[in-house]
Amino acid sequence: YQDVDKRVTEESVALAALYRDCSSLPSPYSDSLKLYLKQYTRYVIDTAWALQSKGSVPLRGVQTVNKVQRLLYSYEPQTIREANIHKEALSQYNKFVELRRLRLSVIAQVY
Repeated sequence: YQDVDKRVTEESVALAALYRDCSSLPSPYSDSLKLYLKQYTRYVIDTAWALQSKGSVPLRGVQTVNKVQRLLYSYEPQTIREANIHKEALSQYNKFVELRRLRLSVIAQVY
């Protein structure tokens, strides 16, 4: 259970950093990205954790994660500042996805 707790913490830190980076991008991208990240977070807290506590690996969150990826990959920075923020957001996104997969993997091993 300590591994699960560690993975949840790591994922939430990466998610918060991604949210912060996305907040610095211009609208409407930042608005949509923040909305999807909030939806993902609510899903994990309200639904996924309950499923995980019963030994089930929740899969629905990947749909929202994919929406974030599509938006990030479609964004075309217009300035050097935006390009730097976008690059960092992509890095945080990849870290978040990796940590999400590790959390799900640890949960599957526990049960």
